[in-house]
Amino acid sequence: MPLLQITDISVLKFTVNVSENDLSSFQLNQTFSINADAYSEVLLSGKATMIGSKANMGSSFPVQFIVSNTSDLKIKSGMFGKVNLKSENQKTGIIIPASAIVGSSSQPQVYKVKNGKAVLNSISIAQKIKNKTVVAKGLEEGDVIVTNGFINLFDNANVTVK
Repeated sequence: MPLLQITDISVLKFTVNVSENDLSSFQLNQTFSINADAYSEVLLSGKATMIGSKANMGSSFPVQFIVSNTSDLKIKSGMFGKVNLKSENQKTGIIIPASAIVGSSSQPQVYKVKNGKAVLNSISIAQKIKNKTVVAKGLEEGDVIVTNGFINLFDNANVTVK
């Protein structure tokens, strides 16, 4: 039975599980910035050394990085972290709850509140992230939208903002 285990933590392997939609963001030998959750202010550089060719049980693919630790070896084996993706085609817009959208996915709409009335407004969706939606067109910063209470709501209905 072993009494102790010696581990060299000057160079670490960092593995993330990536959905098939995001897999194309990773290339072998490409460098990414990585943060350890315990030391979020410390930026590490990681080089992609392995991109899995088979999905795991959660239908995601492993991507492994080699990361040089800090000079004082702050990052320990087994810590959690995040990979920061640099995306040239990163979408910008206003984030709203997905539940605020009415209409179909081909013609999404929201109710904007104008002068105490609910006004149905068409929008353009850039991206969906879990239960949030990034709106590319149709909303401006500062617009007030209806997020719940749609049962008796119709275009030009009187509304009260709480």
